[in-house]
Amino acid sequence: MEKHNESDNQSNRDEGKEHGANQLREVESRSSLIILLQQFKSMVIHILAIAAVLAFSTSRLG
Repeated sequence: MEKHNESDNQSNRDEGKEHGANQLREVESRSSLIILLQQFKSMVIHILAIAAVLAFSTSRLG
């Protein structure tokens, strides 16, 4: 095992003061349905949906 000395501890304290605490932000939880519905805001999803409709409609013609 490594031994940590006082200079390592001081270095860690200095970095904490400079860069802030090493903590994750609290995030509100979202349901799977909300996450799924938010995916439809993406322009890529709109383009894929239009392409699917066009592919389906033109395949019925032939």
